[in-house]
Amino acid sequence: MKRIYSSLSLEEAEFLRMALRDHGIESVLENAGAALYTELCPISAPFGIIVRTKDVEAAVAVIQNVLDQRRSSDSPGAQSLT
Repeated sequence: MKRIYSSLSLEEAEFLRMALRDHGIESVLENAGAALYTELCPISAPFGIIVRTKDVEAAVAVIQNVLDQRRSSDSPGAQSLT
């Protein structure tokens, strides 16, 4: 098992986990217990995305693609695909 990504945003971590699952890659959210406290008080512990060692390369590619798409849609003048 290997951590391939970490984020201070639970929403971002879960979004990326869903993208991985859509590509057939199972993952575990490290520090998920801290999510119980995010509603009541801010935390600084990152949420890590852990995948099996054999899935690391494919998972990194999926996450990179998702993040690139999000960045390009956030850039000025970007057009919606829908």
